[in-house]
Amino acid sequence: MTDPDPMTAANRRYLIAGAVVVALVAGGIAAYFSTDSGAREGRKGAKGPPAVPVTVALVAQETVPIELRAIGNVEAYSTVALKARVDGQIVEVNFREGAPVKKGEILFRIDPRPYEAALRQAEANALRDVSARNQARSQDRRYQDLLEKNFVSKEAYAQIRTNAETAEAVAKASQAALENARLNLEYCTIRSPLDGYVGKALLQAGNLVKANDVSPLVVINQVRPIYVN
Repeated sequence: MTDPDPMTAANRRYLIAGAVVVALVAGGIAAYFSTDSGAREGRKGAKGPPAVPVTVALVAQETVPIELRAIGNVEAYSTVALKARVDGQIVEVNFREGAPVKKGEILFRIDPRPYEAALRQAEANALRDVSARNQARSQDRRYQDLLEKNFVSKEAYAQIRTNAETAEAVAKASQAALENARLNLEYCTIRSPLDGYVGKALLQAGNLVKANDVSPLVVINQVRPIYVN
């Protein structure tokens, strides 16, 4: 038996060593790429902060109020010093100081009994005078027919005509007095002339008031809208 070729044995050793080196290098490269891919996958899978909710709205052009902040004096848009329009005794005060009131709201009542009696008297006078006027008209027509037939003189007819005109004037005056009596009774109920806030009642129930007196019953301030200086 002969010994193997020494060169052949050396070549085998080199080949084996080279194969081992190649295997190690290939394994290192594979491990590197495997680790890098896992890191990338980890970065992809990591969650960031939660999304912030937002409100979506359509853009539209419109007029918006302009707000200015400044130091100024506030003044009522309108101020009314409320006064009585008839004489009498206050029997009711129907509001609280500083309270809001509406236009037409009842604030005071004046004793209506004298004005109710005056209204009844005015109604009776108006009925009486209307009846007298109607009678005078009828007599005037009758005398006018008689005058056309020459049964009465012109002087007699002139007197009847004058009486009819006087009765007409008296009836109109009585009707005007009746309307005035109705107004006076209505004025016994004192209402707010506007929306606003009432001040302090300057007169209480039981006080006597005069029509258009110098001192008002109460002051009302309208603050909507309002002045700012």
